[in-house]
Amino acid sequence: MTVYPARSDTVTSSCGCAGTNAPDTDSDGICDLSDPCPLLPNLSNGQSCNDGDACTINDIVTNCVCAGTFADTDNDGICDATDPCPLLANLTPGDACDDGDACTVNDNVDAFCVCQGSFQDTDGDGVCNASDNCPFQPGVIGSPCDDGDPCTINDEVNSICLCQGTGTPDTDGDGVCDTQDDCPNTPGVIGSSCDDGNANSVNDVLNAVCICEGTITPPDSWTVRADLPGTGRKDAVGFSVGNYGYMGTGSNDLNTYQDLWRFDPATNTWAQMADVGGTLRTGAFAFATSSHGYVGEGMDEQGTYQQDLWEYDPLTNGWILVSSTDPQGNGRFRAVAFSIGDIGYVGLVRPHSVSHRISGHSIPVQEHGHLEPPSATACRAPAPSDSASVPKAT
Repeated sequence: MTVYPARSDTVTSSCGCAGTNAPDTDSDGICDLSDPCPLLPNLSNGQSCNDGDACTINDIVTNCVCAGTFADTDNDGICDATDPCPLLANLTPGDACDDGDACTVNDNVDAFCVCQGSFQDTDGDGVCNASDNCPFQPGVIGSPCDDGDPCTINDEVNSICLCQGTGTPDTDGDGVCDTQDDCPNTPGVIGSSCDDGNANSVNDVLNAVCICEGTITPPDSWTVRADLPGTGRKDAVGFSVGNYGYMGTGSNDLNTYQDLWRFDPATNTWAQMADVGGTLRTGAFAFATSSHGYVGEGMDEQGTYQQDLWEYDPLTNGWILVSSTDPQGNGRFRAVAFSIGDIGYVGLVRPHSVSHRISGHSIPVQEHGHLEPPSATACRAPAPSDSASVPKAT
């Protein structure tokens, strides 16, 4: 027999039995007495519901109470619904973080709640600094590289992160490695100066097949050599010592010179040496002994005749004053000078046309018009006087 809850039914005036409807608290059309959850409209235990809390999920009726599970994916105490970055604990966009990648630096949370950093590769070789044993040199130890030296091969990054190769040989010992030497078995390269051993040839160079070859000069002929550097001049002096020729002083329409230049016939080149001692001069005389050169007298740029004599030492490239006074008491301009052995001779100059001997390193011009003969049987005549007939140059 079904038992119904007691209710306040009464007999009406028309002798009928009637009662008051039982309450329906949740207004779901099911009276409280028959409603399993009288406080939850149309819900019963086990059914899905909405507890009205945005921080819960999977809401369900349990013991007639609608409740869900607190949703906090990153377990930072802030529910996912209100957490700016629900997958990153205690982080919001812009915060520093750690993306777990050793190859990145300056990690932070971006606008999409992703923690990421910048890839660090200082040398740009594709290997991050954290994994690169040579972070400032492209490649790693043992990697091929180019040390920029054309004379090396098998270049690679060494143990101290320097690009270094193995040197190639220099078979002919000329300072040019074989890989760059177009004549690897002959000192020099094509076009280099050399000596073909032929005294009758000039301008010897290594030819296209690496043979030293010069231009043969016919006997009794002239060959153009390198010009003296600078501007042309007149009344210059010249002498030779050893295998070199020397030229200097003189003048042109603009300048008077004091310089000295050395010519090397083997290389056909000029080199400037120490200036002649004393002053600027033109029309000087010069001669040489076996070891020294001598320059003297002439006229300076003011037109004053000079009386000095200077000795040049090629070994020291220096000058010393031998004599400061002409034996006749007058300077000389355009005098004639020559040497025999280690004795020099000067003369043939107007107005005092006399000849004098200058010896070796230290004996000055003799003070008299006659010559001091080098031996008891040798003597020299004075130069012709001003009144003598002297052929003029044409």
